[in-house]
Amino acid sequence: MKLQILSTGSGPYGAIHRAHMAPVIAALGDSEIFWDPSRRVGGGYNQPLKGFLTFALGWEEGPADVFMPHGIADKNLRNAWNIQGFRQAIVSGPAWAKKLVSQHRAWDTIFIGGYPFLDPVFENWPVAAGSVVWAPTHSNSAVDLDAASAAIQGAMAGLPSLLLVVSKHPYDQGAGGEYGMSARQMAAAKVVIADIGSTAYEAMALGKPVVFLDFMHADGQLSWWPGSFEEQIYAEKIGRHVGRPEDLAPALADAVELGPTPHEVEFIEQIFPAALRGVSGKVVADRLRQLWEAKTASRYWCGAG
Repeated sequence: MKLQILSTGSGPYGAIHRAHMAPVIAALGDSEIFWDPSRRVGGGYNQPLKGFLTFALGWEEGPADVFMPHGIADKNLRNAWNIQGFRQAIVSGPAWAKKLVSQHRAWDTIFIGGYPFLDPVFENWPVAAGSVVWAPTHSNSAVDLDAASAAIQGAMAGLPSLLLVVSKHPYDQGAGGEYGMSARQMAAAKVVIADIGSTAYEAMALGKPVVFLDFMHADGQLSWWPGSFEEQIYAEKIGRHVGRPEDLAPALADAVELGPTPHEVEFIEQIFPAALRGVSGKVVADRLRQLWEAKTASRYWCGAG
């Protein structure tokens, strides 16, 4: 098959795209793959956006065929009306499919493929470490990272048996950053502190309890992205939510002792099912092959294949 990936493949977000696509590309074998940052894409966008992975099947010009986000967070970036120009949307789990259908996207244009980025971690689990990983979103967000850091440092002073590991977003790592390090650090950790980005979901999928600093940004989560999964996390208190800085140390200790809450386990199963963890690259690759075969068999094709 012939596949164009509409991304530069360079810079912080290019590194994210390459890490996300590596398991898919490995499963595609000898397919012809080309990274193209300049081609027009569908969905109403005139150029590839840093938060999207979009694909064209074949070399001819025209709208991109397939949409797949590089991350697993919501933020209402990929609501149905944002991706309406794509014939197929690949999502991580049934909660995503249901959301898009509720926004009037047809079932047969949606495919549940999991989250390929975490495949290497599930395949080669790191050695456990007695650590608390703080995996914040990027510094260009609405989260006050300096204030959050001060609160976390204060809480860790009362937990001398635990090591604090700060895992920066790739946006803040610079040219020498390694995207994927945060996932390995979270897999080795006992507990993860997260906020509004993909790391909260990734940590849950890796079986780690997640602590949220509600005193920093809970109000924002309930207003910035109405109807998003982030809003659901904060409204339903999925994970451990800390309302005051002085409650952070007890919450971390509780998470270390008891692990993920049942609500976390139930929530992430709908976002990224256990059956797809570690095999998503192959699942997505198989779907791309199906779509390629459907497209080459007919001039007109639907997303269902």
